[in-house]
Amino acid sequence: MMPVLFPLGNYYLIGQSYFQQPSLFLIGTLLVFILYWFSIIILTVAVRKVLAYWSEKEQVWIRTSFLFLVVGILTFFLAFFDVWIYSLFHQTGVKFSWKTVCPILILGGVFDFFLCAAFLLFNSNLIWKSNTPTNSASWLALANPALTRLGISPLGWGFHGLAVLVFIPIANHLIIGPRYWTNGLLLALGSAVVTLLYIPIAALLTLSVRLAIYCYPSLHFTVLRIGFMLLLTGIVSSISAIGSVWVLSKIDILDVRFSHDNMYTLILLGLIFDLLFCIAHGYFYALSMWQKQQVEIEKLKKEKLQHQFDTLKGQLNPHFLFNSLNSLSSLISEDTQQAEHFVDDLAKVYRYLLQTGRSSQPDGEHSELVTLQTELNFIASYISLLKTRYGKSLLIEQHIAEAYKNRTLPPLTLQTLIDNAMKHNSMLPGRPLTICITTSDPGHLRVRNNIQRKTMRLETGQSGLANLAAKYQLLCKSEPQIIENDQYFEVIVPLLESNR
Repeated sequence: MMPVLFPLGNYYLIGQSYFQQPSLFLIGTLLVFILYWFSIIILTVAVRKVLAYWSEKEQVWIRTSFLFLVVGILTFFLAFFDVWIYSLFHQTGVKFSWKTVCPILILGGVFDFFLCAAFLLFNSNLIWKSNTPTNSASWLALANPALTRLGISPLGWGFHGLAVLVFIPIANHLIIGPRYWTNGLLLALGSAVVTLLYIPIAALLTLSVRLAIYCYPSLHFTVLRIGFMLLLTGIVSSISAIGSVWVLSKIDILDVRFSHDNMYTLILLGLIFDLLFCIAHGYFYALSMWQKQQVEIEKLKKEKLQHQFDTLKGQLNPHFLFNSLNSLSSLISEDTQQAEHFVDDLAKVYRYLLQTGRSSQPDGEHSELVTLQTELNFIASYISLLKTRYGKSLLIEQHIAEAYKNRTLPPLTLQTLIDNAMKHNSMLPGRPLTICITTSDPGHLRVRNNIQRKTMRLETGQSGLANLAAKYQLLCKSEPQIIENDQYFEVIVPLLESNR
């Protein structure tokens, strides 16, 4: 702000002689430099005190209103103080009067607006980050990650810097004429005025781009998004061009006319800048969204491979297989006929496990649900194996309504719920673990067991309930309901319609 405020302030206070007399130039620059930093310190302290006093996120309107009030009052007194200091130096020719104070108040008000806006944005950003969960999303998160940071993105800084270095001199040349380059006063004053005018325009252009991204965030809306950007920025640039010509025409020394030709010239120049600005933002935003999409695709592929690996481990289940083989070894010598039934049930169980494993592969995604009747047929063989091993230590009851047997559910749901109950509870002949499998309206499967918690247990991998919940979340956006108290633990899962 210093390169803008220094020549403007001294021009209004001292006049053209500030640019023409080296002694006045030196005195004026030193005075404005000292007074500028004196004002900055006072205003910054006041702003920080206000922000610290009203720091809650809900107090944003009170904080904003009081901040502008305090800064406005301080600016009023600082303007009088600055003019009084200038009037003490007779070389400047400044008289302490309201007419002299008024332009300084206007400049100070413009500066205060940007100072307060910067502090409010920064403070609000910190409060939002501290009060917002990490997994929440805002409308800014729908935009480019570069645009979610405070202020203007690096791409925006680059374009606005280009505007200051290239477009602003071109605009002054077209509006003021060739004398803009030959007259030092016109060069300094014209550049300062147009730069000051461009600051709010840059903010509006940035907000226009963000609004377009917010309205059309998806990658396949790229053309529509860029078109909307061009529309919004074109409106902003056209209105700003008319206002800028009017402001320039009020400064007599610039000799700028408020005419259609000057307005058309600035509008055309602004539209050229808007075209480059929007195409660049649209391209880089689309590129970042495509990269984000590729990262998400790779993440989904990795999660799918991990799920397939976990499913394969669950299918093979070496602990269950070794325990079953040990039970079979004992049965062969004790009861040959029961051993044969045990082998048949074991073969049925692993045949079902392998079949459901193939249906979860990419070429069998259409078969990832099975009917409740199919699951019951499998679980009958599985329960037979468990009964052979645990005997009276495990009781499993079934009360299934015929109306729900054609409903569907993810395969191995019942095995998961039975294994979960056995994993967390002790089983003894005198205190058996009782598992009750029932159905209820309006189409739910309920698996309840009495609670007999183990004193020590070993955690092995991810919870089966968590995997089951993830499957239901993908299928129907609903998760199993868990009910637990001192007497029993119950899991309720929805039975899906057979046409899913």
